[in-house]
Amino acid sequence: MLGLFKTRLFKNAKNKDIICKNLNIESGTEVDIKADNKIRRTIKANSAIDSEYITIDNGINTKTRYEGIIEKGQFDLIDCISPSAVDTTSPDYLYADGTYFATILVVTYPYERNGGWLTDIINHGEGVEVNLFYEPLDKGKTIKDITQMIGVTGAKRKEMGDNQNDVDIVDTALGHAKYMRSQMSVKEERPYYLYLTISVFSHSKEKLEERLRSVETQLASMDIISKRADFRQEEGFVASLPLNQLSDSLRKSTRRNALTTGLSSTYPFCSFEFCDTNGSMIGINEHNGSLVMIDMFNTAIYKNANMVILGTSGAGKTFFIQLLALRLRMQDIPIMI
Repeated sequence: MLGLFKTRLFKNAKNKDIICKNLNIESGTEVDIKADNKIRRTIKANSAIDSEYITIDNGINTKTRYEGIIEKGQFDLIDCISPSAVDTTSPDYLYADGTYFATILVVTYPYERNGGWLTDIINHGEGVEVNLFYEPLDKGKTIKDITQMIGVTGAKRKEMGDNQNDVDIVDTALGHAKYMRSQMSVKEERPYYLYLTISVFSHSKEKLEERLRSVETQLASMDIISKRADFRQEEGFVASLPLNQLSDSLRKSTRRNALTTGLSSTYPFCSFEFCDTNGSMIGINEHNGSLVMIDMFNTAIYKNANMVILGTSGAGKTFFIQLLALRLRMQDIPIMI
């Protein structure tokens, strides 16, 4: 479980309690044995010392028969950024610190996609995040494997009967393989594996289910086949963290071939929200419901504070300028009209 640490209780020859606290104790790892807040000696974990294991929920006053032994206020950085507890008992979601998490696996999608085809999913709304993993492949080995596959599939194609469906499937696969080989050989494209997962989270199970269905509907409208990571929600949760870890099970379910050009079309040249830290509220993004807040005087983002307001007659341009001037004045910014 994330956010949990194990405390090993050692007893020395004089039967005095000695505490050794360490995160992720593994065999052969050197750990410090402390008594009265002083390091007495350093040993390797799993050495021949009588020991007992207890698990203390980090940040919660858990009552055990060793209550009062753990010193209070001793936290490492990992303790500060980890959730206090994680519940993985449900196959449909993962629960951590009052938030429900679920993962959707993108299984397959049409072979040809336009640039920025993930924009609608990235901007889907609050509580939805897209996770992309790119794995470069050996170009020479890939061309060799594709050439061998084309030869074997071509031989099978000649032996097929009159089943038109099988013939169409094989012809399509052969066409894709020949295209990838030619692109790598002639246009210097490089091969990759692409893995795509979508993380959905909410503070209630009902809202989580609503968002999951909304994302699945959006994917279906884009001819993207997906499935939920039931019984693998913990793996999906870890994949959403900035750890660059994707389990073999999720790799197998989401793996797709891609060339350099196709890979570039997935890069998220779009933002979920347009919200500066100290900005003035402009309105609401009609695509995802997020707030639009602009700090036009932030020179780190904008070269100057110029703004152009366009709209049809009666759209509210004058009212917007008056409202913006009022909000800037409330931020102690001088306004002249």
